[in-house]
Amino acid sequence: MRQRRGSDYGSSVHESSSARFAPLVELPRRRLFGFALEHVAPSESQLGWALALTDRWRDRVAPTMLVDAALEDIDTATVDQILARARGIDSLILRIPRYESSMQVPQLDRLLEAGVTIAVRELDVRGADLGILAGAPIDIVELPAGSVAAMDHDQDAADHVRALIDLSHRHDWLALAWHVERPTQLALLERLGCDLIGGPVAGRRLDLVELDAAVARYLPASPPP
Repeated sequence: MRQRRGSDYGSSVHESSSARFAPLVELPRRRLFGFALEHVAPSESQLGWALALTDRWRDRVAPTMLVDAALEDIDTATVDQILARARGIDSLILRIPRYESSMQVPQLDRLLEAGVTIAVRELDVRGADLGILAGAPIDIVELPAGSVAAMDHDQDAADHVRALIDLSHRHDWLALAWHVERPTQLALLERLGCDLIGGPVAGRRLDLVELDAAVARYLPASPPP
């Protein structure tokens, strides 16, 4: 989000861009949930891409789009620009690097209230059992990559993943496992109740042309009445 063009996020996307879109799959139904935007060129804005795609698909139900955001970039002006858009707000997931109970980020609350989904890569769970994280501006918690990588051959890693999934569900959050590479990991995540997965087992990354085709194939042609 640091590489903005002027003060606006633009309204066009370019087929020649380096942008790639990694599928996100919902468990246990094994259905497409959305895409994570990856590998955007340094001169382009991830958030700009995500919002412009909702214009590109204006005649369809836009898929969920996950983009990474640094906390320092989520300022009042940025939030105002996001909320000024009438379309696509509820299809946007902003993934922030870290959240802990001592943080005061009122802009996250504004986004959450408007329908933007907030995901967290790393969650400080200290005090979680005491209810300190109740009401935190979080919708999705990402499971630690190291634990996910080892969980199918390391019981401690599997127990750690289980505990975080259980904690997420107690707070009504979704649990996301990223970089899932092996069927054995997938089977265990499904057994433990993980909600979302990404990585090689979810499907290969798509370019924009392939993404358009996927949207046309898997999503309805118009919003439901």
